Amino acid sequence: MNHDETKLHVYVEPWTLVLPYDDGGSNTGTEQKWCPLWTNNGYREYKIRLEHQGQTLVETQMRFSVFHQRFSAVRANSYVCPPRSFWWENYTTDIINVSLRAKSMQSYLDAVLNRCGIPMLQSSALHNALELDDTARAHLLKVAQHRRSAQKAVEEREAAMRNERRRKAYEEERARQALELEMWNKAQCLNVTSEDSRTSLRFPVERAFEIHALWFTAGDETIQGPYQKAWFALSRTDFPQLNPFADSTYQLTTISGVPLLEMKQRFRALDFMYDLSYVTAPGDRVPAARVHRRLQFAFIDETYDITGLGANHQIHFQCDSIFGKTTIHVNGKAGASMTEHFFTMTNGHSVLISPQQDCLLILGICCAISRIHAAQKQSSNAAVTS
Repeated sequence: MNHDETKLHVYVEPWTLVLPYDDGGSNTGTEQKWCPLWTNNGYREYKIRLEHQGQTLVETQMRFSVFHQRFSAVRANSYVCPPRSFWWENYTTDIINVSLRAKSMQSYLDAVLNRCGIPMLQSSALHNALELDDTARAHLLKVAQHRRSAQKAVEEREAAMRNERRRKAYEEERARQALELEMWNKAQCLNVTSEDSRTSLRFPVERAFEIHALWFTAGDETIQGPYQKAWFALSRTDFPQLNPFADSTYQLTTISGVPLLEMKQRFRALDFMYDLSYVTAPGDRVPAARVHRRLQFAFIDETYDITGLGANHQIHFQCDSIFGKTTIHVNGKAGASMTEHFFTMTNGHSVLISPQQDCLLILGICCAISRIHAAQKQSSNAAVTS
């Protein structure tokens, strides 16, 4: 049902009531009569007319003081009856003030009848204030019933729309989870063979990973994908006795432990470098890339030289890092971005890899940069404590 069909129209018009008079001659008035506003005689009253679909339900007139007294007892939510200002308000002769007061009364009644809900139309206080007869009261209750039916239909329609949105969101989430599971299975089934040492793990959409360092371990890290699900693991394979960061070896493996990428650490003083190699199924090492952090004394930005090795020698890498934000470009295009987690207990990084990029190789580069950050922090802390 359309809202216009249940809308109540209110009209408030200011008038002047001329009292009976006797001028001592033949002109004696015995009846009260309505005169236009501009006569400026007598006191002000306001004609109130309530209509519904062209049918007049009530037509009455009252002074403003009576109007204020009656409707002050009507509890109309946040709508407040126009206030009384002066004791002579019923005798105001200024046409502007009277017109504005009539507009305020009409706005108030329109809000009470059309925006205060269905219980307001059933309120006996409203019926008494408008002086409704039995016919008008029954008609008003019928309008309330029509509004209740229309409101119920609207609520049912909105509930159906909400259920449809929830169903679509559920189906989209199911499809997204199925796609994530398919990509995860593809990553877990990855295995480097000697025939195809340049193993690529590419996705058509942007991929987000989280690199988290594990507590109480010697540099072990886990790489999580969407929904905080573990995709890869970075584990240390040897443990030098003198310096825990000297020429160590790390392997990037699947969750089941299949090695995919090996990171050979080569640290000399403040010169940090990692050699990345693919680990084939027979156990051979095929060079993939080299990550080298230049020796510098500035702490604002860091400069990395990334060089492709072996089958990746034609790939041109460019790496820029400033304030913990690292950007990697591959052949002139944005390949990945890496953001360091500050104010955390562990050394963590967020990695965002662009579509159609080699996720395995870029994750290995990002893990090398993460390990260089950890080594740099340990060197700085050792220098401070000494």
